[in-house]
Amino acid sequence: MDRFDEFQQLLHSFRCERLPLDLFTRATAEMSSWSPSGEITSVSPQRHGVPLWFIDFWVSHSHRFEQDGPITGLKGFYMVSEGGFRYLERREEDPVFQPDNAADQRVCLAECLAIMVHAFPCINSEVLGEELVSMFMPLAKTFLLPLLAAVTGQDVDDWLLPRSDELKIQFAYSLSDMLHQIVPYLGVGGPSVLTTFPERLLSSLDRQGLCFYQDKVLLGCLVGIIDVHRCRTLNSFLASTLQNARRVNQRCNAWIGLSLAILLSAKGLLSSKPLTDAISVAMDTWKPLSQDSPSRMEYLVAVDILSTQQLSQVHRPVPMPLELDILCGLLLARKGAYLDAHNSLKAAMPSAIQTWGATSLQVGIMAAESANCCNVVRSEALAERIAGRFLELRTTQELSTRRDWFYLRVALIDSHIGQAKYQEADRELAGVLEHSYTPDTIRMMSCLRLAKVRRRMERGGREAFRASAPLQAGAALLKQAPKVLQREFLEETACNLAAIPEAERKEAPEPTELIKNVDEFIQESETGLQTPSMAWYKKLWRDFKPNTPETPEHLRDGLLELPEEDLDNPLTPGHVEAITELLRKKFRRDMLLHYVDGSPSLSQEQIERIMEEADAIYAEVNRRIESWSELPRQLHETDAERYELEEVLRYWMS
Repeated sequence: MDRFDEFQQLLHSFRCERLPLDLFTRATAEMSSWSPSGEITSVSPQRHGVPLWFIDFWVSHSHRFEQDGPITGLKGFYMVSEGGFRYLERREEDPVFQPDNAADQRVCLAECLAIMVHAFPCINSEVLGEELVSMFMPLAKTFLLPLLAAVTGQDVDDWLLPRSDELKIQFAYSLSDMLHQIVPYLGVGGPSVLTTFPERLLSSLDRQGLCFYQDKVLLGCLVGIIDVHRCRTLNSFLASTLQNARRVNQRCNAWIGLSLAILLSAKGLLSSKPLTDAISVAMDTWKPLSQDSPSRMEYLVAVDILSTQQLSQVHRPVPMPLELDILCGLLLARKGAYLDAHNSLKAAMPSAIQTWGATSLQVGIMAAESANCCNVVRSEALAERIAGRFLELRTTQELSTRRDWFYLRVALIDSHIGQAKYQEADRELAGVLEHSYTPDTIRMMSCLRLAKVRRRMERGGREAFRASAPLQAGAALLKQAPKVLQREFLEETACNLAAIPEAERKEAPEPTELIKNVDEFIQESETGLQTPSMAWYKKLWRDFKPNTPETPEHLRDGLLELPEEDLDNPLTPGHVEAITELLRKKFRRDMLLHYVDGSPSLSQEQIERIMEEADAIYAEVNRRIESWSELPRQLHETDAERYELEEVLRYWMS
């Protein structure tokens, strides 16, 4: 079998119709990893068991994959480009290239796994890490998870890991790192393989005498995450991690913090308040082994999970490599420290442009996040300049279909919305929705923004439910959308339902089709049924569906839950509109009508208590609205800074 046949056999063994080209380019290069001391180090392909024949093949023939279209020497595979990434697309199955016997199949599967483990980005090590993880997820679902679900403990011993004992621990660590990053995409309670394989891997290394205390804690973090979900208690996780924190190294300690963050974000666990509280307490307890001299891995975790006050007590490692410096800014933005995030990204921008170029994906992501931060702190004019300047550099077909183009475009639109430039925002959002390469999540976000803009332009109410309206386009994406966008969709739908005068609701035909689509989503969704946005939507929905049976228990729970939503966090304009609209027009009147004049399931004392709570929350919401509307601009451009961005770009592009 020649090398092309061997490579074609490898491609078929991945069992995926579309393989990212980065899978192969990254598999033949040195990749970043975290050392036991929590510092960035490089790992060669051989350290993960990537076969030498494949490395030699790729070095000799990678030029064949530079152009879109059929690939010389590979039957049934084509190169395609999408969203700034390139893929090998299989358009026909050829049984000739399937391994003949079980032994050959195992060798081929082990080689595929080694390639994927090495190519997969190490957590918190690359600016493009999250983009790459997202790109690799289809491959994880079609190849990785089915493979790990099928292997036995004996398979792990015999052929899944590299043959050399020296390489097995590094391979197991990187495999565990990859699974840690996959868990948030699939959910802690996702496929059963996430429960069973980590235990098999740990047991196999233990049987071979290769797993020492540090390794058990490190690899056991993933097992612990699954165990918390299964048992609904944090006890065993704490016993094997935080309670022995002083016995672990910096990398283990960082992984403990990362695992707690994954647990806290797990939607299935949030329904258990005692467990959520226990995880929060554990996160407050976590800290770097040395706050005066933390490792860089620990510092990134600290930026991610510690409060501002706690983080101020942790010394920042110096120097910080460029990618890690940028990651600090991105993590600060994610946790809501927008001013610090903007300043951090701004300081790193010249070096980033020098390293990757002003039109690179890395710089585009930085610029979009910086513009987002400016929008949040009410410096929309600066956000408009940043997003607009970098969009001017991305006008080619290739660059205008890449994800950073969409991120920058949304940031620019948000700056226009914040400045009440609704006509411009309307036009730009319509353009994003017409763009054939718009990712589904961006499309859903754009639908919601366009619906909100038109409502502010007094084109809401009935008009929002017409066939060509953005809410109709968003309804088609509702089931696949992230939870936060599902909630926003229900809020926006409810806002437009509420805008229809009550006397016209029973005869209003426009919302009928949309309500039907949303009803299908509600029936299939169990986790979202008790959210405040769902409760409000269902409450208004009854005005358009008068014959629907009432469910007082759910209604009461929803009304009681609604005022509590996100009051400890800065309210977005959508939250402000939704909460005040309900509290002002609906809450007290509907509650009294339903519970007192209808079927009184609450005592007078309970009703009075709920009314007092509603009044207090209403006052708090009003206070927040006033503070939000009067929020001063927190980022000011001085004369010296006015053309700083252009000067930086001009210098590095000359």
